[in-house]
Order: sequence, then C-alpha cells, then structure tokens
Amino acid sequence: MEVTTGPLGQGFGMAVGLAIAEKHLAATYNRPGFKVVDHHTYILCGDGDLMEGLSHEAASLAGTLKLGKLIVLYDDNLISLDGPTEWGFTEDRYKRFEAYNWHVQRVSDENDLDAIEAAIEVAKAVDDKPSLIAVRTVIGYGSPRAGTNKVHGEAMGPADAAATKKFFGFAEDQSFVVPDGALANWREAVAHGTAQEAEWNELFAGYKATFPELAAEFERTQAGKLKPGWEKSIPSFAIEKPIATRNAGQQVMAAIFNEVPELFGGAADLTASTKTIFKNSPHFADDPTGRNVFFGVRELGMCAAVNGMAVHGGLRPFGSTFFVFSDYAKPALRIAAIMKANSLFVFTHDSIGLGEDGPTHEPVEHLTALRAVPHMTDFRPADANETAAAWRWSAAGQRSLR
Repeated sequence: MEVTTGPLGQGFGMAVGLAIAEKHLAATYNRPGFKVVDHHTYILCGDGDLMEGLSHEAASLAGTLKLGKLIVLYDDNLISLDGPTEWGFTEDRYKRFEAYNWHVQRVSDENDLDAIEAAIEVAKAVDDKPSLIAVRTVIGYGSPRAGTNKVHGEAMGPADAAATKKFFGFAEDQSFVVPDGALANWREAVAHGTAQEAEWNELFAGYKATFPELAAEFERTQAGKLKPGWEKSIPSFAIEKPIATRNAGQQVMAAIFNEVPELFGGAADLTASTKTIFKNSPHFADDPTGRNVFFGVRELGMCAAVNGMAVHGGLRPFGSTFFVFSDYAKPALRIAAIMKANSLFVFTHDSIGLGEDGPTHEPVEHLTALRAVPHMTDFRPADANETAAAWRWSAAGQRSLR
C-alpha cells in the first residue's frame, strides 16, 4: 500500500495512522486462532522527512501509543539538497527516537542485505515500541557523483549515466532495459502474494463460519459501507432552545455510537472544548479496542494520521481542533483532498470574534482558504439541526465540518 505524500513528512504521519488502524482493528476483530488483521507498516524515509516538524509530532505520538508494528527504514546518507546534512541537521537522531520510546538499530552498510533483513526481524519481534532502523547509505551509489548533493537534485548527463551503468555491469548504450534476472526476481512476488492471499482467504472463511456477525461487520466496514438505516439514530433538536453546535455534535456522536462502530478518532488536546469524545468508550492508548485517541497538541500529526487511517480502510476516522489551527494542519488537509480520502476534520470555535483568546484565535481568513481547496467539502452548520445534517452527510465521505 502506498499513500500520496508530496510534502516531506506526510508519509511518515500517514504511516502512524496506518499503524493505529491496524492495532485498533486487530483488537476489535481478531479472535483466538483467527488473526484476520495482522500486518506491519513500513516507512522508507530520508533526512528531509526527519527534519520536518511533522515527523517529530508523528514519531512522538507513535511512541506514546506503543505502535509495535510500525517499522521505519531511515536512509541515513548524510546529504541533503543543499549539501552535507551537518550544515543544518546535527542532532543525534538515534537518541531522539529512543527518547520518543522507539526501538533503535543501526546498519552500517546499505549493501549488507543480510544485516538489513536481520534488523527487520529484530524490529518485528519488538511488539511494545515502534522501530527505527538507520541504514548508512551512499547517495547515488555507483555514479561518478556518489556521495554528493549533485546527484540529489540534478539529472545525470549522458557520460555520468554511462559510467553508472558500467559500474553495475549494464550495457552503456541501452536505456530503459530491465535485466532478465531482475524481472524474474520481481515476478516471484506475484506467486508469493497469491499464496499469501489464498492463505488469508482460507483463514477468513473459517473466521466467517465461527464468528459470522463479526465477519459481516468486518466485510461491511472494509467495503466502506454504513449500516442500513444508521441515519435513523441521528437526533432532531427543538428550535425553541438554542444549543451550541459543538454540543449538538457531541449528542449526535453519542447517538450514532453503536450504529457507526467504525467512527474512530479524537482531538488535539481539546476534547473538553470540541466535545469530540465517546464517553462510553475506553482510550485507545489504554485499550486498543477503544475509539478515543488523544492526539496531544499535534494538529498536523493528527490530521496526517487521520488520512492514514482513512486509506487503511475499515474506519471512519476524525480529528478535531479549533478552526484557527487548521493553518497548522493545512498540508494534511490538502493531501486528504488530493487523495479523496474519507477523512473527517471537525473544527470548532470558528467565530471571527472569539473573545478571551484575542485576535490570534480569530479565524478571519480560514473559511476562504479551506473552500479554495479542490475536492474539500466544507460544512458550516449554524444551528443544532444543521449540525446533525452535516454529520449525516459527512459520514459518507471526505468532509471538513465545523
């Protein structure tokens, strides 16, 4: 599975969401003898990803949530686009991730495939911490410009390309050629994957016979379908007594809790304000079957993780914060729109005249900014019944809800 990354760090954040989804769905659906949800999530990242603030947010969250099936392969090549990483990136990355509560390993040679494989197996055995495997590499290995920033952002000319082909034993005068040995090796993955899929299908058939109701719910949520008639549980509100839209939203969430069991998420340290919490569900950090995620003050990391959960499948994920903080989350919101992911973002406190926090918390221009994003649908309900209607529509697709 791949995700649309674009800005550096987005893939890292979404991978954390993928790992959260796996852990929650495994706890929800797996039964003794039937691990129908059981996979690792891998990240291939470079120095740029680890420099971006998003990776700090996402890695900290992953360590806090003890996402033991998340494994990062870090391309530690000491070069960025401008030049040596020491010009702008000098912290000890290994200690940084250890401080995040990660398991950390190093592989000193990118060409030592046995060492890399062994490190991955060690990482897979650590089930209470995410893992970082730092692999020392040489950027542009085999080319005349190996180890320099020149091979980072510039295309090689004909002479350098020919020299690189010669280094690897390829015909210097041929282009776009896949050696037969490489092709055969890649095609082995087809048979391997077919066998794995057949094995899982056999497992699921037994699961379906033993736990038919769970299996039916799993198939429904994986297909992205809601329960028939789920919307009948959405309440209507008396118009005589005004109610804040965030309070109405909480009542709607409580009302559809059992009818939309795939609804899963939380807020960036603001559940008391945004009211986006299931009062009758455990916290995911304490019990992975829980549907409340406390993302901490990590707006961008939260929204990137929501995108990862959405593309994973099986969930209707949401993240929430104050509307003014949509600025912090904007890259992830835009990526959700590009992917047309079923991500739900709930923003509250959207008044341009918010009082006690002053102008820093008054989202004057934010509505215009979000509505300019292609494929982003924005609802701005003005009362309780409009809030209920917005939730009804939002459950069916990618939306921005306030």
